[in-house]
Amino acid sequence: ISTMAYEIHRAAGMLLRSIQYYMLFSELEAIQSDASSLRALRDSRVFSAWMAITEMATLKARQDWREADLHLRVEDSPLRISEMYLQRIVEELLENAFRNSPSGSPVEVTGEVHADWQEYLLRVCDHGRGMLAEQVALLAGRGVSGTLSSDYIGQGVGLMIVKRLVELHQGTFSVESQPKQSTVVEIRIPLSE
Repeated sequence: ISTMAYEIHRAAGMLLRSIQYYMLFSELEAIQSDASSLRALRDSRVFSAWMAITEMATLKARQDWREADLHLRVEDSPLRISEMYLQRIVEELLENAFRNSPSGSPVEVTGEVHADWQEYLLRVCDHGRGMLAEQVALLAGRGVSGTLSSDYIGQGVGLMIVKRLVELHQGTFSVESQPKQSTVVEIRIPLSE
C-alpha cells in the first residue's frame, strides 16, 4: 500500500508540474501577442542579479538535497528582466541539472557581466547524463529526424520554457551537451542602466 501511495503521489506531482507548464506557456503566449504586455515585461528590472540568482539557487539546492553540490560564482548587476521570471529561469535550469546529474557531482552556476556587449551571461553546468544531439536540435528549433523517447522529451520542457522566457526579454539561449558527460546552458540577458 505504501508503494502504491508513493507512486500516486509522484504521478500527481508530475501532473501538477505539467499543468503549471501549460499555464505558463499560455501566459507567455498571451504576453507575446499583446504589444503593451510585451513592452511592460521588457521594462521590468532586477536590481540585484546576485541576490535573485543566489536566493533561488540556494533554495532549489536545499529542496533537492544538493546543497554541497551547488557551486555559485555570481557577479552583481541590474538586469532588464522580470525578477519573478529570472528566478523561474534559475529554478528550471537547476531542476534540469539536479535531476540529470548524480548526487555528489558538481552543478556550477556562474553569472558574469559583459559590459562591452551590455549583457549578463548566466551559465549552468552539470556533469550528468547529458542530452542527445536530437534533443539539443529540438531546443534550438531545428528539425529532428527520427523519434525521441518520452523520457528525453520530458527532460527538455523546462529548458523550452527557459528559452521562451529569455527570448521574450530580448536575450539569447544556447545549450551544449555531451551524452553521459555534461550539459552547459548559457543565457544572455540585457543589462539595465
